[in-house]
Amino acid sequence: MCIQDLLDQLTKEIERILGTNLVGVYLHGSLAMGCFNPDKSDVDILVIIHKKSSHKERRELADLLIRFTPEAPKKGFEISMLTELQLNSGKHPMPFDFHFSNLWIERFKDPNSSLSFEGRLDPDLAAHLTITKQRGKTLYGEPISRVFLEVTDLHYRDAILIDAKDILEDITKDPVYGILNLCRVRAYLEERIITSKLEGAEWGIGHSKSFEKRIIELALLTYKNDKTVIWDTEDLNKFADTYSKYLDLKSLN
Repeated sequence: MCIQDLLDQLTKEIERILGTNLVGVYLHGSLAMGCFNPDKSDVDILVIIHKKSSHKERRELADLLIRFTPEAPKKGFEISMLTELQLNSGKHPMPFDFHFSNLWIERFKDPNSSLSFEGRLDPDLAAHLTITKQRGKTLYGEPISRVFLEVTDLHYRDAILIDAKDILEDITKDPVYGILNLCRVRAYLEERIITSKLEGAEWGIGHSKSFEKRIIELALLTYKNDKTVIWDTEDLNKFADTYSKYLDLKSLN
């Protein structure tokens, strides 16, 4: 199944399950920004609803997403659902109504799971909402301009720096993801531009010294062409040290 057919079918099923409670379904992330790689990207979706979902609705959504996962790209879906009240709360980290990703599949297969996310907060939502507002696409419902408020610079900055800090703690875990994301974080901090991973890498190449440039180019080639690379741990850690200075993560300590 092609990715557009998958999105169309999934959106129709979400509309069927949520009915009049559904405000809209919105695509963000690499697929919305034109740099999707089916072997390295997940499908990022936000679902906005009028009021809190029922257990029945969450159960049906979980079953739907489990059923659709074999048709999805390797990394699957990452879907967050928020009520209008949560969306417009201005809180950071932000509460949410429901979340799904590959990490939750085994839990969601349990028919006795509550599927409740009451009291949970997600700092990543500030980044997801910003990208949706700037670069997202409406799959169903009200247009983005009517539904999403601007996320404050402070909240977006905090969200992307938390991600950067996780990367810098061990860049060897996923070097390509780490390198490309560090570039896009730096691009925002220095020039306040919202980029995809590819755009961030291209920006980084144009703003880097020879060693950093070589590492970024290798990561970009790997991301685009699925090239297998045996990374040198010393090079990765040297790159991470350099970017730690660029990003100045003292504010998160």
